Amino acid sequence: MTDDVILDELVEEGRLVSLAEVKEMLLEAGETREELTYEQKIALEHARRFARVDATTAAALVKDLMEAFPDMEEKFAVRIADLLPQHVDDVQSILQKARMDLSEEDLEKALEIVDSHYVA
Repeated sequence: MTDDVILDELVEEGRLVSLAEVKEMLLEAGETREELTYEQKIALEHARRFARVDATTAAALVKDLMEAFPDMEEKFAVRIADLLPQHVDDVQSILQKARMDLSEEDLEKALEIVDSHYVA
């Protein structure tokens, strides 16, 4: 493994990270290195534009979603934390490929969890 890859440890662990966590990692790497690679700079700019919560909030949101919906795959919880849906239809779109059959009440509960961590 090279020193140029920021996420080596996370890749080894196989852990998914939210956009907010990527932003935090790249900002920290920018402080400890002379310069980020081109790809890292592009990723950081993307994260700055689209991460609407901090890494702590995103992690708490993922944790709460996983606790509320034990059958939910982590990748879908991370995607919800990245996109912060505000409507039931948005949650359905994110979970479209999930092998979960959520009721209208479950979708509303997911929105309530999002709202408890982020207010648009």
